[in-house]
Amino acid sequence: MVNMDKNNAIKIDYYGDLDSTIKYLKECNEKNENVYVDFGSDNGVIRLYSLDIDEDNVYLRIYGVGKGQVDLYNEKISKAKEENNLELVRELEESLKKSSQEYFNILKKDAELIPFVGSSLSEVIEALNEYKKLGKNVYVNYKSTEDDEEIKIYSIDLDVDNIFLTMMGITKEQYDENKERFKLAKSDEELQMVMTDFYQLIKENMNK
Repeated sequence: MVNMDKNNAIKIDYYGDLDSTIKYLKECNEKNENVYVDFGSDNGVIRLYSLDIDEDNVYLRIYGVGKGQVDLYNEKISKAKEENNLELVRELEESLKKSSQEYFNILKKDAELIPFVGSSLSEVIEALNEYKKLGKNVYVNYKSTEDDEEIKIYSIDLDVDNIFLTMMGITKEQYDENKERFKLAKSDEELQMVMTDFYQLIKENMNK
């Protein structure tokens, strides 16, 4: 009989929200099925195994707070939205984000520095995501050019839009859209227009 461990777990493509994914893996555990799911979130991809699926631990890895606290915030946010209290919604979302960041900041103190793992910001994030899937706490020092300020990017805190905003002044989606526009530009005039729009977008983001 083969011993079940993470090394011989089988990957399953399961598409659902976090709670249904956890429930599915718990059911697999009860049936002695050794599987894992790569679950995508706003904070990167994490690998969840049926062998040791723990609800609070999963929520901590993604949100930096336990499930009970996330549920409480979501309940308050839903109520505020029903009352059309957008200011309270914003305050609650910021409060949850702050709690999450405090937890991740504690973990960052024990992160291991690894060598530079890519040539572009997207490649660095993609490589760190592989570490995140395995629950590894690592970071790289990154700067896009010699003149830029170096920042630390951590595998445990891969908020892609926040990283792009910090490094480039735009979100990942805005970066991809402008990259495509550069490719499609057919004249110097069109290139100049794209460049103007690009820098205007950065300026608007910085003034928010």
